[in-house]
Amino acid sequence: MTRQDFRNGCSWLGLLIVAIIVLVIVGAAIWGFGVLTSGVVGQGEQIKQINSASNRTFQYQHFFDLDATIRAQSVNVQSAKKDLADFDAQYPPSANESYSITQLRGQKQGSLTGLEQLCAANIQSYNNDAQEFTRDQFLSNKLPQSFNVNACDDPKLLPTSASGQ
Repeated sequence: MTRQDFRNGCSWLGLLIVAIIVLVIVGAAIWGFGVLTSGVVGQGEQIKQINSASNRTFQYQHFFDLDATIRAQSVNVQSAKKDLADFDAQYPPSANESYSITQLRGQKQGSLTGLEQLCAANIQSYNNDAQEFTRDQFLSNKLPQSFNVNACDDPKLLPTSASGQ
């Protein structure tokens, strides 16, 4: 190997090393720029997702569905209360009642409790969703801003529905 060949080999090796270093520096700069702008880019992507047609449609429907569910559950709670009261009137609670009557009463009380809990959970969900920044802008002005937490027990506390009832 001649001295000229050695110099040519070293210059190619030097160029290769410089190219690798430049690529690493450029890659690091691109990565760093991505990190620096990630907050702004993330916010922009979030806004695009929130304002997408599919999200808008889902959110509007979500509030209308919850509104209808709460109203139906409030009626169901009242019906279960009446059913339990009628049962208690027909079979007044006593220490001597039969096992089957006790079982039926327990089932009716359990059903009422379950309906009350479902209704209360949906009211909490509606009220929370109506305050959440990714959803609150999609609450129709025909729907209430919130529900009274006692609306399950007293339908008179239900706000006017979207249909005006």
